[in-house]
Amino acid sequence: MFSMGERGRYAVGLAIAFSGLLHVSVMPASAQMASRFKVLGFFRAGYDAAHINYAHETNRFMPKAAVQYGFTYDSTKNWDLLNDQAALSKYQVIMFIDDQPSSNQHAGFQKYMESGGGFIGFHVSAFCTNASDWDWYHNKFLGKGAFRSNTWGPTPAKMKVEDTQHPVTKDFPSIFTSEVSEWYNWTVNPRSNPDIKILASIDPSSYPLGTDPNQSWRSGDNPIVWTNTKFKMIYCNSGHNDMDYAANTAKSNTWDNKQHVSLIMNALEWIAGAKPTGLDGSLEKAGSGGARMSLAYGGSGLSVSWPGAPAFRFSVLDPQGRMVAQRSAMGGGIATGGAVRLSQGSYIVRAESEAVNGLDLRAAAAAGIVHVP
Repeated sequence: MFSMGERGRYAVGLAIAFSGLLHVSVMPASAQMASRFKVLGFFRAGYDAAHINYAHETNRFMPKAAVQYGFTYDSTKNWDLLNDQAALSKYQVIMFIDDQPSSNQHAGFQKYMESGGGFIGFHVSAFCTNASDWDWYHNKFLGKGAFRSNTWGPTPAKMKVEDTQHPVTKDFPSIFTSEVSEWYNWTVNPRSNPDIKILASIDPSSYPLGTDPNQSWRSGDNPIVWTNTKFKMIYCNSGHNDMDYAANTAKSNTWDNKQHVSLIMNALEWIAGAKPTGLDGSLEKAGSGGARMSLAYGGSGLSVSWPGAPAFRFSVLDPQGRMVAQRSAMGGGIATGGAVRLSQGSYIVRAESEAVNGLDLRAAAAAGIVHVP
């Protein structure tokens, strides 16, 4: 039914127990990387090479982001799933990547949203030439009427953040450089809808915007990212890579822009109501009296504790398995991490014991996941 997103598959550890004999059990990745919420991306990849390219880029990026940020991502071309409320109820957020539902799927999406579902839409998911074809979606939910014009060719823009306290744009700079895109504006300014809150818009310093003099914007109020305060949703106007149409190859990649990644990851966290806690996943207790590694991340950095292990070392790896740091602990089974300061994201922490209960157990190991908000 679904084209399932790639899942993190890491060798995430061995738990150890001590009851006269050493017992070693393999812990599955799914037990270690507990998914905090689930996202389903709808895509069509059916027209315009730039939209198709963006859909494929998103479906490559999101499974990796899911591993890093601790959620589950699935994708599907089966838009009829919008009529299956039981299937949708498993997902805290759905995304419209490169299109929008057909008329026979409208009611299902509206029901999902009015029942408390979450939504992120990109670029062409808002496109229409006649807003009355789906009045609830275009005029009320997105609050922008029909398509009016677009810039050409695709370029980055200077974005003005209009609310630096909102969870989606919190701590963003007041102005940042966006990803490359073709930008749309509308017959109705969404700012005029009292239910719409604008989070980012084109900064006037961007004008003229576009490379074609006949299709460039030279002024105007052009919202780019907004939310409807009656729903758990975000619309983001980007989602059109710059393309070499003759060669059918991308000249830009939306998800290479770090601010875009931060914005969408913030949006997913906010919509799903899944606040990073600093920890997610823990070691399975290894029998009566067995050792248990614990993790904490705070102002002083990463701490790793493994009572019962007089000496151990731990390694911190990123989701791709690349080494970030290594430290050793002696005598008390606690390592404060010292200079192990981590940027936002999720990390695999593996600890290897050098001696436990007087035994030389260099192969014994434990693993956990730490999430840094």
